[in-house]
Amino acid sequence: MRFIADGPDIPDDLLWAQDEGRVVFFCGAGVSRARADLPDFKRLTTDVLHRLGAKHDSPARRLYEVGQSVEDQHKLSGVVTSDRVFGLLEREFTRTQIEAAVAEALSSVGEVDLGAHRTLLKLSTLLTGQIRIVTTNFDRLFETAGKNLITSTRSNLPHIAFNEADWGIVHLHGVVDKDYRGATQDGFVLSSASFGDAYLAAGWAREFVKNVLDRHVAVFVGYSADDPPIRYLLEGLRQSDASQGRAYAFQDASDPKAIAEWDEKGVDPILYDTHSGCGHRTLWDSLEVWAKRSVNPSKWRSKTLKSAARGPRRLTPAERGAVAHIVRSTAGAKAFAQYSPPLPSEWLCVFDPVIRYGEPAPEDGSYDKTKNINPFDLYKLDSDHPPRKEEQGGMRVGRIPPETWDAFSPTPKDLRSISHDNVTHLRGYYADEVPRLPPRIDYLADWIGRVAYEPACAWWAGQQGNIHRRVMDGVDFSLFRKQEEGTSQAVLDAWRAIREFHSLKADKDKAYALTLHTGNTGWYESLAREYADIFSPCLKLTNYRRRPVPPKLSKKLKTSDLVQVEVDYSEGIRQVAVPDEYLPALLPKLKSSLEFAWDLESRRSSWVDICSIEPDEPNEDEGDSSFHRSYKLSGHVILFTDLFKRMAAISPAQALALLRSWPTGGRMWERLRVWAFGNLDIAPADEFADVMLALSRDAFWPFKGERDLLLGLSRRWNEISIEKRTQIEKRIRAGRAKTKRGTRDDQKAYVAHSVLRRLIWLNTQGCSFTFDLDKELELLRKDAPDWSDTYAQSAASAHDGGGGMVRIDTDFGILKGVESADIIPMLLDMNRRPVGKLVEYQPFSGLSAAEPRRALDALCARLSSGHFEEEFWDKFLRVENRKGDTTAFRKEIIAALCKLSDEQFSSLSHSASFWFESVAPALLSDAPESYQKLWALFVETLKQCNTAGQSAIVDTERKRDWVSAAINSSPGRLAEMLVSAIGDKEFEKGEKLPASWKRSAEQLLALPQDTRAFCICVFCLRIRWFNYVDPSWTQDSLLSVLQDGYDDCRDVEAFWAGVFSSGSIPQIPLYTTLRPHLEAVVRTQEDDENRNSEFLAVFFLSGWKTTIDGKRVVSNEELRSLIIEGSDRFQSNILWRIDRFSRKQEEWSEDLVEFLRNVWPKQKSLRTSKMSARLVELALAQKDKFPEIAEIVATLVTKVGDDRLFIPELRKSDETIAGQHPTAMLTLLYAVLPDDKSRWPYGAETALSVLAEADPSLRSDSRLIELSQRL
Repeated sequence: MRFIADGPDIPDDLLWAQDEGRVVFFCGAGVSRARADLPDFKRLTTDVLHRLGAKHDSPARRLYEVGQSVEDQHKLSGVVTSDRVFGLLEREFTRTQIEAAVAEALSSVGEVDLGAHRTLLKLSTLLTGQIRIVTTNFDRLFETAGKNLITSTRSNLPHIAFNEADWGIVHLHGVVDKDYRGATQDGFVLSSASFGDAYLAAGWAREFVKNVLDRHVAVFVGYSADDPPIRYLLEGLRQSDASQGRAYAFQDASDPKAIAEWDEKGVDPILYDTHSGCGHRTLWDSLEVWAKRSVNPSKWRSKTLKSAARGPRRLTPAERGAVAHIVRSTAGAKAFAQYSPPLPSEWLCVFDPVIRYGEPAPEDGSYDKTKNINPFDLYKLDSDHPPRKEEQGGMRVGRIPPETWDAFSPTPKDLRSISHDNVTHLRGYYADEVPRLPPRIDYLADWIGRVAYEPACAWWAGQQGNIHRRVMDGVDFSLFRKQEEGTSQAVLDAWRAIREFHSLKADKDKAYALTLHTGNTGWYESLAREYADIFSPCLKLTNYRRRPVPPKLSKKLKTSDLVQVEVDYSEGIRQVAVPDEYLPALLPKLKSSLEFAWDLESRRSSWVDICSIEPDEPNEDEGDSSFHRSYKLSGHVILFTDLFKRMAAISPAQALALLRSWPTGGRMWERLRVWAFGNLDIAPADEFADVMLALSRDAFWPFKGERDLLLGLSRRWNEISIEKRTQIEKRIRAGRAKTKRGTRDDQKAYVAHSVLRRLIWLNTQGCSFTFDLDKELELLRKDAPDWSDTYAQSAASAHDGGGGMVRIDTDFGILKGVESADIIPMLLDMNRRPVGKLVEYQPFSGLSAAEPRRALDALCARLSSGHFEEEFWDKFLRVENRKGDTTAFRKEIIAALCKLSDEQFSSLSHSASFWFESVAPALLSDAPESYQKLWALFVETLKQCNTAGQSAIVDTERKRDWVSAAINSSPGRLAEMLVSAIGDKEFEKGEKLPASWKRSAEQLLALPQDTRAFCICVFCLRIRWFNYVDPSWTQDSLLSVLQDGYDDCRDVEAFWAGVFSSGSIPQIPLYTTLRPHLEAVVRTQEDDENRNSEFLAVFFLSGWKTTIDGKRVVSNEELRSLIIEGSDRFQSNILWRIDRFSRKQEEWSEDLVEFLRNVWPKQKSLRTSKMSARLVELALAQKDKFPEIAEIVATLVTKVGDDRLFIPELRKSDETIAGQHPTAMLTLLYAVLPDDKSRWPYGAETALSVLAEADPSLRSDSRLIELSQRL
């Protein structure tokens, strides 16, 4: 956690260790320099040389000054260490003189600021009042800052094994006397000899440090990683075998070399910023706050929790981080959970990274992105990394970075605290019990129960697909047993919905298991119950309009604001075949399941209906309705009716008995009864009539069920008795209920339409009526003046909806004989996309292809009358329609285009540029004047109208895809057209481009803003060729954008986009020009697209491969430096590319050994799991050179310990590679396989068995034995 906003992030383990009194602070010169301004080792050495009067040519001064000169010149540190200088001084001066000079240099004039020392004294004081500080400083500022402190040096060091009490101030390397005239009797550890005695020969300091580190956690404050005391002192750390001991060091984050050195010494650096000239303020301010906390951790925790009561939104990330630190420990989680009154449930949004890193969205659940709220801004912790981009390396990834803190995930400490009841059992009482949560998480579960009455708690729980029973029990006790007063009804209903969801969650594996079971053993009686159980509905959580943050409590709060539960069904059950003989036993159970489904749907769904049981007749223009007929409740109803139809055919009597037991109420059962009585020949016709007559008016006139009803009527009509048929006729003639909308005439027409549709349709099906149909229809038509008898054709339509591809019908028969001037007005009045049909009528497209002159005449006639319809011009100009045009007709088209206004032509820029590009070669040779006219029209329009040059690609990402945007824009296509015009011609090197061509190109490059950038991008796709033919034009027109001071960043971005996408490496002159710019791209790690990174990898690998006069264009050292400084993506692509090159080209295979030996960096920073996996893939691909490559790679990799990574080539490669080269394979596997066998890549275990079989002598190899023991 951070104690201040910009302070160091101090590990939880260290804070807890300090609370427990297990931390020892080692204090270096930086402590006395921080506020008291005493010298560090460098200043001390300078001062002592001066005070002793060391001659300018003395060995000590010369060594020191040469070292300082080298450090200043090359920006290095630690070239010459002070202990060596003091070692040379001891040859010239006595130890007493040197120690006196040191003491004098450390004596302060006047009062000094002891704030840093007092801070560390507080941090080092145990709750019992005892102090433990180890310092390598010689001054007595700690003694001055404190009172009655014990001081010890070499002769009276505390015996740590026997004394865990008050050490006081341990001056490990000596201390000045009280008068600052020299050292105390033990002297100073200053020179190389004295350090060697303390840590190597006699080893007294080493033993002390070892004992400290065996029992305590060390924190180094005020040291540089290359300080002499650290180099020697950490020898004790290396020799310490304590498993619990850890060491930390506070380090300036701006010094990567020092950070790496601490890491090499086995010390975890705790980084802090020194930006904006603040020096080390953030460190000492943080330590001061930590010191206040250490005086009384419980009081600090209470104060922090009091602040947490304000809610997470009102706190800073650092303050939220402090709360997170508290709940990371069991004691802290207990204090958080038991705080009174309970802390706000909105803290769940901080504790849960899924919420914390959630997608930005409007708070009101709308789709207005301008109202987006980013939950990360409200809930982030000071230690959180920013959300990941959704796409990395061409793969979609989550927003949550790896290793993100999750309050509800068990920590290693949690796992160490589990007991008997935290694990399940194989048998007995506990075998069916849910294990208890670890104590820390159990306290959080208790807190969730205490705040369950808050909307934020229910909102959070409403997004959890699974939740521990302990949480639900706590909620149940809090809300439903204890009856928390004042709880919103919406919150109570939300928790009821959540409880019901968890009791009715789907088990998607059950249907598959039943399929396997029935396939293996066949059916038996109890499987019917299992089938019905899977057939029963389930619930699932939905997030169709999920809010990014929880809603506040208000009177308008709705249950749907907190949780959205949807009824769902097992689709897998529909694939399980049911034998006929089990239908009588199964169908009653399925009927009960459907009753339950209807009850759930009625309570949980805003609208519920089912499709028609009888499908429509197939029609290609009406789409496929199979999806709707298999979706959710409709799919289950259709399954039920299919099974019922089978039973009706096998045993009509049993089917009828079951049918008569079906419920009579509810829309679903009413429709099912109408279908079954009317369409299955198992019941008397009059019984069907009774069902019809018992229907309510709405049920008698259904929307979706009308097909089943009408089909039943048409089948049974003539069988129904006259009396009941007359009653049905009466209900039909009464029509559906009047609508409340519109005028009285509108309402009469609405009713008349419904009656007309049904009567006419039944009549066409051969149904006779007891009344005068013609007279009835005549009266109805008067009420519905807009009626057409064709409407009745769809009376028995299922209205289930259909999906599929929209068919384009270009038949233009309706236009035959139509005057040109009337064609477009006629088409504008035509219904070209009928509702409910998957067909779009485009007669003008057919006309444009078959009779282009009539089409052009129609366009021109419309233009002459002052009308312009863009869609018809676009259809006419489509390239596929214009392939057979003559030159004369193309000239007419151009003449017509030239009559358009700038705005009109701008709207056609895309279609017109497509057409122009397709006909340009022919126009250039056959009609150059027309070509020039259209070219000039395009250029002028692009100058005047911003919209004319816009790309058809809309960029939604932060980084623009310039290539896609350019080739989908009219200026980009014009540029492509120019390139194509000369692309087929053969040019000599340096021949230069034609002057007329360059004039046209310059016109494009003179266009404004994006239009120019699009052209630059397209030209740069061929920059290698341009530079070969005309280097001067390439320099002036394209490469000029790279000059310093060029101010249009769009042109620069477009330039590089074209170069990166060109796919070719330029010749040496252009390579030399581009190289420094591309090196800058690599070093600044701006290759944020994989395509760019691939090009850079190929570019520099090609330079490394190419030699001039025996020297590589890119040397080993230069390429290694780029790899080190480049991004992770660049490094990965270097390996990926050289792997591919070496597989395909023999000469690259020869260079691979050189690359791995002398180019690929050996630095620890590149020994990552990802790079190691890449290197192993590379090695496994080199079958001929595998032993040699494997030996090298084994020295460059680390354990592949990241379980998100694997080594795919281990299973892709030939299995015999382990058998052919067992020793080399063992070397490689031993280097990369992690200690945790569960993280081994697929195939590794098999490879080990192959090794032992291929070379039995390896069975005694310690490496194979160790790997085998991990299995």
